[in-house]
Amino acid sequence: HIIGASTVDCTSLGVTTAIVHDGDSDTKITFGTDVINIEAGGVKLLTLEEGGTDGVIVNEDSNDVNFRVESNGEANMLLVDGGTDRVGIGTSAPSARLQIFGNSAGTAKLQIEGEGGADPYINFLVNNTTHWAVGADDNRGDCFKISQHSAFGTNDFFTVRTDGKVGIGTDDPTYHLSVEGSS
Repeated sequence: HIIGASTVDCTSLGVTTAIVHDGDSDTKITFGTDVINIEAGGVKLLTLEEGGTDGVIVNEDSNDVNFRVESNGEANMLLVDGGTDRVGIGTSAPSARLQIFGNSAGTAKLQIEGEGGADPYINFLVNNTTHWAVGADDNRGDCFKISQHSAFGTNDFFTVRTDGKVGIGTDDPTYHLSVEGSS
C-alpha cells in the first residue's frame, strides 16, 4: 500500500488486479488478461480490451450511463443516452433514436457526400423486405431520385434533374414535367 504520498517516482509500477481510490473503494481501475476496466461509484464505465474482440467499450454492463463528447463550442457535440437508447448531436436530451439539433443557420445540417460514382442516398428498409431509396444518382447526371429499391436504377418513381425537369415514372424527363406509365 502507498497511502498519503504526493508522488511516486518509478519507471514501472506493477499492479496485480486493481488501483483503488483511497477511501472510495468502489472507484478503481481493474486489470485482467488484456482487459482494463475503469469504474466509478461501483459502475463500470469504460473497458479497454485487446484480444479476439479488440475494442474500447463504453457502458458494457448496460447501466444508465451517458457517453458525451464536447467540442470547442458545443457541450453536447455527441451524446449517447444510456437510459433511453438514443443518440443526440447538439442536444443533451435526444427525443428520437437519432436527433440532430442546431440553434443557428446551418448547424442542424446532415450531409451525405459521394464522389467518383458513389450515390449519396438514404436507404429505408421496411420489415426487412421493402426498400425505398432517396438521394442523388451520380450515374444519371446527379439527379435527385426516389426509388423503391435499395439503390437507384430500378423502380425509380420520381426524378428531378439538375436542369429542373421532373419525371414521374421516368428517370430521363424531357419536359418540365414528364409523366410516364400505363395507368
